[in-house]
Amino acid sequence: MAPFDGANRYALFMHRMLIYLAYQNASRKEKMRNEIAQEKRENQAFIAKAERSKMIESIQKRREEKGEKEHAKQSPVQRHIPQKRVLESQKKDVRPSVLHKAFD
Repeated sequence: MAPFDGANRYALFMHRMLIYLAYQNASRKEKMRNEIAQEKRENQAFIAKAERSKMIESIQKRREEKGEKEHAKQSPVQRHIPQKRVLESQKKDVRPSVLHKAFD
């Protein structure tokens, strides 16, 4: 008897086909889960931004009603970051640059 006669070949084929179909179904389900999770994250971010926008508009409206128009026109957050000054030793370039020689 041959190791792969007709019945065994068919059984082996069906076994491999069932494994392949199970893999395809699992990968399709995982892809759908990932797409749904991504859409959910995007929707939550959109809702959070919309709520924040509403909140800022209502704050500006209340300020305008109170007569604080200069505060209403400003952006919600303004920061001033002090800059460091360049030291004199760093300003001077001891070596002449190659480009300086080429363009002079």
